[in-house]
Amino acid sequence: MAYNYPLIIRNNDGTYGPTGNGLYYLPASYHNPTAKKRANKTRWCLKPPQQYEVFRVANINYVENHGDGGLYGFLDNMDEILGKDNEERIAFFPDTEASPWHGYPISSSEISEEIIKSWKNSPNISTRNYRSLLKREI
Repeated sequence: MAYNYPLIIRNNDGTYGPTGNGLYYLPASYHNPTAKKRANKTRWCLKPPQQYEVFRVANINYVENHGDGGLYGFLDNMDEILGKDNEERIAFFPDTEASPWHGYPISSSEISEEIIKSWKNSPNISTRNYRSLLKREI
């Protein structure tokens, strides 16, 4: 891991935050790195405070998601590995319409082409990684 994760302290209620927009993050135990592998549940390779950092950055770098009802997060131009199972480099945080949020690692195959194409001019994604996203290689 090359990303420089800041020191983040868990709140008394188990959440992290708030973000600049006042949102809180609550890790889901079944997505944590120490969780037992389950069908249809990806696991972070990141500790909960690091997961919050991905959420915080996703909240800052919000890119249009065309109604998926959530945020996509990644670090260091998608060069940072977030997921334990298939070295996922993207996280999805479904919109709960209430705080706290939670999230989990995903692969580009789970993102619609329309959404990926909307990221073409994002300053946070290199041309190389944009092409890799379209080919579903990330």
